Amino acid sequence: MKISLLIILSIFSNLCFAQESMTLYLKDGNVKTGYGQRKGQDIALRNSKKDEAVNYDLKTIDSIYCGNERKPEIYHIIEGWGKNYQMAHLDKRGIKLDLYIKTSSSSSMYGKYNFTSYSIKRHGETELADFGDGNLWDSFKKRGSKYFEDCPELAANIKKGKKGFTKADLKNIADFYNSKCN
Repeated sequence: MKISLLIILSIFSNLCFAQESMTLYLKDGNVKTGYGQRKGQDIALRNSKKDEAVNYDLKTIDSIYCGNERKPEIYHIIEGWGKNYQMAHLDKRGIKLDLYIKTSSSSSMYGKYNFTSYSIKRHGETELADFGDGNLWDSFKKRGSKYFEDCPELAANIKKGKKGFTKADLKNIADFYNSKCN
């Protein structure tokens, strides 16, 4: 039952992604517009819904814009482990660092659970800074204060566990860094 549900959700998400128009901003400066669908490490893009698709490897894409003016979605292509590329949804663009949002869901016999987590990336960095899932072996106070050590006030607030500076407040921490840190 779980496997068939995952297959149906996967097909549905691919269909939704394919029905929206998108613009690919390639690393070589070219811009391609059409209707697309993700296929593994590629984006299959077609000029119209009837045309044949042209495949673009994720490693050749800088960012993807899809949706419309009322609900635009921007994805940046980030290199992950093992030269594997992933699409990161840009939640908020900042002066010095950007905030990305990841959503996932899981279901069990007790119900469906939705998870939202945030990652950040300074301009010029190639990988997302993800602060883990908050388990005992993954201290945000330790990792967060080290990551933001270039901003002593912010690092100190995180290390002390000051209200508004926990991992759950990463969105506000990104705003603080962009507005108050040099």
